[in-house]
Amino acid sequence: MKFSQIIILSAVLLTGCFKSEEQPVYSNVEGVVLLNGDGVSGANVHIRSNFDPGGFITENFNENGISIEFNVQLEDLYTASLYRYGTDEILFTFFEDSLSVGVETIQISDSLLTNGLYFYQISRPSTAVAADMFIVNKPDSLLPETVPLTSTNGVGEFTLLNDYLALGRDFFTTAGGGFSITDSLQIIITNNEEILTIERVRVKPGQSNFFEITLD
Repeated sequence: MKFSQIIILSAVLLTGCFKSEEQPVYSNVEGVVLLNGDGVSGANVHIRSNFDPGGFITENFNENGISIEFNVQLEDLYTASLYRYGTDEILFTFFEDSLSVGVETIQISDSLLTNGLYFYQISRPSTAVAADMFIVNKPDSLLPETVPLTSTNGVGEFTLLNDYLALGRDFFTTAGGGFSITDSLQIIITNNEEILTIERVRVKPGQSNFFEITLD
């Protein structure tokens, strides 16, 4: 099994975000994928965000993926879950099991991680043991094998929730650095085997954003 390649900014883990009063407000990004004028259903939609500073970075990868290590101080029933940033809906639960005292490690499979921001939480009943965020920004060639951010519906339409995209939002890292996610975006359309097209767009705040993506 291959494991995710994770971008390193100042540190792999992010501790949170901060907002300014002048932060722009973005709506969801919507679009349609067309082939010969007809909507393409079931096309997979991925994204690549532009970071300031940093740009559309794809360097600094770890072949072993991301490992989450945590300390079990009390024998109990533990749950470890993965979320996309901006939602409390569980993307994947790694385990729900009784653990003994000691150090545990979770390795996240590459197939679960398309580009974007993620949040994980490890908890026992009524108590969070560990929680943090990380960024995935892998090479385009690895995207067709991963779970997409979304897929087109029966008439080729798709929606990218801004809560997931975090456009215009500022973050800081555990090492003390910071970055923001700009309004430049790459929308990457794939099937299960290959990249079909990459559309480079600029998302404008304070208005609806709809993009028509045509496949050759």
